[in-house]
Amino acid sequence: MSKRVLATVALVALALMCIGLLWLDLPLARWVHDSGLAASPFMVGSIGVLDTIFGVKLSYWLASSICIVVGTALLVIFRNRPRYRLLGQTLASVALVQASTNLLMILGKNTFGRVRPVDLLASTDWSAMWFMGGGSFPSGHGAFYFGLLLPLAASTSRIWLRVLLLGIAVFVVLARINMERHYLSDVCASALIAACVALSLRALLQQFKATAVPAIATAQR
Repeated sequence: MSKRVLATVALVALALMCIGLLWLDLPLARWVHDSGLAASPFMVGSIGVLDTIFGVKLSYWLASSICIVVGTALLVIFRNRPRYRLLGQTLASVALVQASTNLLMILGKNTFGRVRPVDLLASTDWSAMWFMGGGSFPSGHGAFYFGLLLPLAASTSRIWLRVLLLGIAVFVVLARINMERHYLSDVCASALIAACVALSLRALLQQFKATAVPAIATAQR
């Protein structure tokens, strides 16, 4: 996985999350609510199509489960064919990143209990946002799509494919803001979590290759 891609996404997500938490979350949510553009049919319909394609409607764990099964099968069956072995390693890494991101997302939702914009704006008390049993922070859709598509984008050298994969993830989180399901900081937090998990996994794999692989090769001589 490209360290540059992952680090760039992490820095941008961190900056936007801080801007959202410190200032922009509520003004943006109010603007979406008052603009008449909230929950546009295009955004809602597009999210429905993407959720169907990627299996979100069935389970948040379906994509990572498929990736780990296919990745492991490729590593076992084609262990002597570098091209398929690399694909297997990539899919296994994607599965680990997405599953870990989903777990951290669930932990965050249960910990912070942030009220969703649609519920907050319908109430009279805008100060009661955190620790109220809500499920806004961080974004579940953001965790799913960035957890899945970010490591894939960072694993390919094709620029157009990187743009496409990241574009889908960005579109999804923008749609969730439009649907008044999340604040800016919610979706950015999910992107940040995915990027940090991917960077951590990348560092662990590099450390493993630098230490364990030479040791195994020496022992086999």
